[in-house]
This record gives sequence, C-alpha cells and structure tokens, in this order.
Amino acid sequence: MLKLGKAALVAAAVVVSPVLAKAGTIRGIGWNIVEVDGRPMAADVGAWLRLQGSTVSGRGACNTFRGTVIGDPDTQALRLSVDVTTRMACWDQESEAAIFVALAAVRSWRPDQSGAVLLLDDGGTPIMRLAPRPPAER
Repeated sequence: MLKLGKAALVAAAVVVSPVLAKAGTIRGIGWNIVEVDGRPMAADVGAWLRLQGSTVSGRGACNTFRGTVIGDPDTQALRLSVDVTTRMACWDQESEAAIFVALAAVRSWRPDQSGAVLLLDDGGTPIMRLAPRPPAER
C-alpha cells in the first residue's frame, strides 16, 4: 500500500480541484470544509460536505447533517437548507455553530485561484472554503 504524507495529499487536492470546478459542478464530490468566515478549521475538526442531487449531507465540527440543495449548483447559484442534524455533545461548539450559520447563508459558489471552491453569501463575500476530499473519502 502506498503511503502519502499530508503535504502530498494537499498537493493532490489542489491539482484535482480546478478540473472539477472547470466541469462546472460541485455535485457528487466530497468537500472538506477548510475555512469558515476567514478562519481556518483545525485539521482535527474533520468537517465536510457533499452535494448529491437535491441533497446536501456532511459533518460539522461534531454532528452529521442532511438537508436540501435549493437552486442549481451547476450554474453556481446555490442555497443550502440543513434539515436534520445529530445532537452529540460537542467539544468545539464555536466551529460547529460557525459552520451551520455559514451553510445557511450560502447563495452561490465559485472556484478560486488555489483550486479550492468558495461558498459565497448574498453579497458575493466568501464565507466558506472547500477543498476536495481524498478519493477514498468521497
């Protein structure tokens, strides 16, 4: 089994993401939530999301969630409604709350220069940065 260091995985994510964004969709791909409101997420938070059809699912800092995709992510117009979450005790309540507040404020998305995807609020301000999950985790 081939073992890659963390730097190799990050480099692979940056190389893969522009291809995904150029395809014009963020659906069907697992995305790590790496930044919320300009604050990097700690590596051990493990937050992620995935848009599949009209469903969004993922994990905040502690709890899993499932909801509805409103709009058409293929045209970069996007709203996310988190409908159900687990209710586990949370050691990082600040990150958990920031993730769910940001998800509710999403109105569109765009790729950025680094190969990540930015989720934007109604004013076009980036509120969340996503990086593709490694293929084994998608």
